[in-house]
Amino acid sequence: MGEAATLLREFDFRKAGVPEKMLVLKIEQAVIDKGLSDAAERFLTIEPAEDAIRAGDIVRVSYPDGAAEGGVREAQFSVGWHFFDPALEDALLGMTREQTADLAVRGRDKPVTILSVKRRNIPTLTDGAVASIGIEGVETIEGYRQHLIDQAVRRKRAERDRILIDFVEKQVLAQSEFTPVDRASEEYRACYARQLEQARQFAAQDEDVTEIEVLRRSLLPGKEASEAEVLAALAEECEQQVKLLALGRVHAARDGVSYTLADCERELRQFAEMRGVPYEALLEQHSPEDLLPGKYIQYYGETILAHYEKQYTVVIE
Repeated sequence: MGEAATLLREFDFRKAGVPEKMLVLKIEQAVIDKGLSDAAERFLTIEPAEDAIRAGDIVRVSYPDGAAEGGVREAQFSVGWHFFDPALEDALLGMTREQTADLAVRGRDKPVTILSVKRRNIPTLTDGAVASIGIEGVETIEGYRQHLIDQAVRRKRAERDRILIDFVEKQVLAQSEFTPVDRASEEYRACYARQLEQARQFAAQDEDVTEIEVLRRSLLPGKEASEAEVLAALAEECEQQVKLLALGRVHAARDGVSYTLADCERELRQFAEMRGVPYEALLEQHSPEDLLPGKYIQYYGETILAHYEKQYTVVIE
């Protein structure tokens, strides 16, 4: 059989009218500040403290305990973190090493002796410290700050790219013209079968969920829907996928790009090697034939991004 749908007239994705705010990547200054703070903590030292105990100090104490060997129990904890005994930790604030006082331990008053006090010291970050971290091309604080910004932008881009592609593709699909989708075609039936199989695999992980419920959550999130309505939504989704496939093929052909089953097999083998699983085991869930349509759909998405990524602006606030 031939293709499930043929593109007759294409709406230019460059005219999709993408909202300006969709092209703005906002990076929180707090994220950058925390990254710099975390970098400084790499060079943290723990040193004895002779002055009054502060929140965060590491304190070792001893107190009588009949259940302990020798009748004395020792404990070490960070004051103020409240992992040991919140009331005792708060009572130790302001005390000093070797001081003894009657304090409540687990709700019972006991003579508590402070054996040692240590303090975490985080030095001021320097260019030399940054250079020693070992990030290629990053040798100064300013360089590390830019490195953090670049990382944050990549994460934000990964989220925004998918939103942008979906937004543009919906407009293109709505305003382009295709031949009626042939639901009897091999491409359409393969797409439908893949979607059902993926839903079955997800449902198999939870005995209380059916593949229809998995599809409903994916295709009709937040809506009550009958099985017939879910399957109708699945059919519509598959029609959209074969139309995207037609768009991808047209753009790939224009650019002299083509994909083969051998390309997909090679990609699967590389993925299996990377995951450390036998290639044959991977074939139980994926096949080169399954991957091939997705390669063209992916190419169309990448074509969209290649145009709009130049319009992204980064705002740090």
